[in-house]
Amino acid sequence: MKKNFLLSAAALFASATLIAGNPATWNVTDLNPGGTDYTGALPSAMAGCAMVFGDYDNDGDLDMFYVGGQNADNVHVGLLQNNNGAFTAVELSSDFIALQQASAAWMDYNNDGNLDLIIVGTPDGTTTYTYVMKNLGAAEGYAFEEDIDNYLPGIFGEGNDNVQHTIAAIDYNNDGWTDLVLSGNAGAKWDGEHGRLTALFKNVNGIFEFEDHATLGAETFNQVNGGGIAVGDANNDGYMDLLIGGYDDDADKLPDAEGVVKKGNCRTVLYINNGNGGFTKSPLTFAAANNQGLAFFVDANNDGWNDIVDLGRDLNNGWANSATLYTNANGTFTAAGDAGLAGGQTVIGMGDLNNDGNMDFVHAGWPTVNIAYGNGDNTFTEQAFAAKDGDNFVDAALGSLAARGGAVSVVDLNGDLTLDMHISGWSDANGRWSDGIAMNTITVANQAPTAPTNVVVEKAAGAYTISWAAATDDHTPTAAIRYNIAAQDAEGNVWMLVPADLATGKQKVAGMIPAYLTTTSYTFKGEGSYTFSVQAIDQANAGSAFVAAHGSAVENVEVVAPKKIVENGQIYILKGDAKYTVLGQNVK
Repeated sequence: MKKNFLLSAAALFASATLIAGNPATWNVTDLNPGGTDYTGALPSAMAGCAMVFGDYDNDGDLDMFYVGGQNADNVHVGLLQNNNGAFTAVELSSDFIALQQASAAWMDYNNDGNLDLIIVGTPDGTTTYTYVMKNLGAAEGYAFEEDIDNYLPGIFGEGNDNVQHTIAAIDYNNDGWTDLVLSGNAGAKWDGEHGRLTALFKNVNGIFEFEDHATLGAETFNQVNGGGIAVGDANNDGYMDLLIGGYDDDADKLPDAEGVVKKGNCRTVLYINNGNGGFTKSPLTFAAANNQGLAFFVDANNDGWNDIVDLGRDLNNGWANSATLYTNANGTFTAAGDAGLAGGQTVIGMGDLNNDGNMDFVHAGWPTVNIAYGNGDNTFTEQAFAAKDGDNFVDAALGSLAARGGAVSVVDLNGDLTLDMHISGWSDANGRWSDGIAMNTITVANQAPTAPTNVVVEKAAGAYTISWAAATDDHTPTAAIRYNIAAQDAEGNVWMLVPADLATGKQKVAGMIPAYLTTTSYTFKGEGSYTFSVQAIDQANAGSAFVAAHGSAVENVEVVAPKKIVENGQIYILKGDAKYTVLGQNVK
């Protein structure tokens, strides 16, 4: 049975903070306005959950999939189809499993142009699942079925506070197939040694295969959980790198009073993609290894180089809240001074919320829910969703959405190229489940960036190199504009770095931390014949039109070398499907 409802605006919230510049303002719809039990329109306000937005039916609207719950008696799974702002609950098949401490991610793993789902979690705190739900496309009404040919070890978040970043989609080897990284609790010793799992699964023509030599000098990544995964290019070489944090049984504790070092600690590791099919551990030492937090990439000063923000709680310092910015100078990271950031266990949504061209982010968790407005100079100005003044909230409307243990999505819900928010979880201050929409009402409009120009592709040494001239934007500085790339093969299958509509340029996934290119060139190593296109992305994740490549490989057709054969004493030349005599006569 399907239910229909509208997400209409309710109370108007006007920010009254001390933020310099132009903070965003919000129309807030509280979807669960009262009670300790969840009674809202969406059965999705819960802890230990993921709520991910993606255009699964290719109609230009961002739909929402949710899965999660904080215990075996409170688990949910559902899909809400967006029809011009009206959300309809879609009836799902029995292949979908309601899970707790769960997460999910949209990705097109088989390059058919339809968004699929990767889902992880546990129904009972013991049994673990990771399952792939394949989108069957328009011919089947965009229904989903489990892809039983794709077996992946099951994981869950081991806690209700931060499970949103346990899955990362990344084409780590630039071969035109999006790979998968998982990090979580496996519930058992998945490899015979570790109960925590962090692993890379290589996508081989739509089938995920465990990559047991993902890092140089070690067979696997550090086995952690409780933190998260972030993807971005740390050194601007066009290959995506990884930040992975959490609790590691093999990590050294700080020396005790007797100087004894025991095992079991939190750590965050930066893995640099070497461009040859593997990763190398960076020597960078993080000031406070996070737990129930996240380290992520962000360009904090608009210079086109990804900096790193590390938020979390410091196990080595009485679980104190910790926040550190690491600035990136040509691939070298340095811990900055006071960046104005608040720490804590958190989930993250990212984008330019106030259309000033600087990257902002929302971090929702314990002890508070904040917007961190980027100032473009390696500092941020924090705005709390709610601050207590006696028994009253200073910012009551937005404060009603302040929650932890759930999910936060920064996403353009109404197509105006300005970012809105969806937040769900448990509100300690309100003593109830919180779930709601905050529509951005800032009066500063945003436009999509100009399309890249002079997009050229050349082929050499078995790889395509695509390059282009930088785009411009009304707010985002040119150096901070990012790029998305598409490769279409002769059969019409399309790979994209981040899924988007090739015709309109509109992004098909949103809400978390998309990993776009920070360079104006890309090396593509897929085998076969392709046409390439590039689009520009501003800080609000608005995309330009895609521009097709041209140049010395303008036709993008792989040249097939002629082959000589002998039949009945006669020499023939085979070229593709054609057969020629040595005098050039076509006989086939």
